[in-house]
Amino acid sequence: MDWQLIQSAKSAEQRIALFLFLQQRRYGNPPNKAALALWKGYRSHDIGKCLYRDILRLNGNVAQVEDADVREYLTRLLTSLAILQSHAASSHQPQS
Repeated sequence: MDWQLIQSAKSAEQRIALFLFLQQRRYGNPPNKAALALWKGYRSHDIGKCLYRDILRLNGNVAQVEDADVREYLTRLLTSLAILQSHAASSHQPQS
């Protein structure tokens, strides 16, 4: 993942657009693999944490994204992120 390129973006919208471009066009990743790349970035890079928060803030506004393909990709990406987050939370729960 090209975190330096994403870090060069000046706004949340630009960071998200760059991330989506890289994941879809450069790497050809489906939303679940993009979510995993973002999750790994969140855990290892400050810009990954920033981008993760940017995308989570977008969650309530996905319906406003004009491009239907981008809207569907984002929806699936957010669903995959929620699953990853849930698995991470459950793995940190004490076993009874």
